Amino acid sequence: MRTFDEINATLSTITGVPMSDPTVEATYDQIRQSLPTVEDVEAFLSSHQMAIAQLSILYCAALIDDTTLRTDPVTGFPGFPFTSNVATAYPASQDLLIDPLLDRVLGTTANFIGTQPDRATVKTELEELINGIPTDATRPGLANGGGDQVRTRTIAKSVCAALLGSAAMLVQ
Repeated sequence: MRTFDEINATLSTITGVPMSDPTVEATYDQIRQSLPTVEDVEAFLSSHQMAIAQLSILYCAALIDDTTLRTDPVTGFPGFPFTSNVATAYPASQDLLIDPLLDRVLGTTANFIGTQPDRATVKTELEELINGIPTDATRPGLANGGGDQVRTRTIAKSVCAALLGSAAMLVQ
């Protein structure tokens, strides 16, 4: 399990957002004591998960809000229509968002670690977060109801934060 400094460095590497980004750095300084200090799953607390979620949301927001980072082939999502409305972006282009995130957090087929969560299962969960579950009207997706380009980016931030804040990133 990663410690607080390792979590911060990992999120920075995955997103390309520098740890010195003013918003990220200020929040990290505030929540640092709420992040894991030892590499022991038995010592993991709910406050650790909340701090990881908060930091993941900030890193994803910084990535998606920066037009240079979000289109960079290494850290971003080339081709994803961030300036399109929700109906145009999802589900038609969602693989351009989901697949790079999976590559960075879980690894590619060439470097997949056997103890990581199943890639197809994680992808299905992220797709259901976006589009909902067709057979369950009580679980509409984030894209349900449409929206403008701001909503498209908000959904992208949510998908990013869901994966970055998960155990797949935390467990090493």
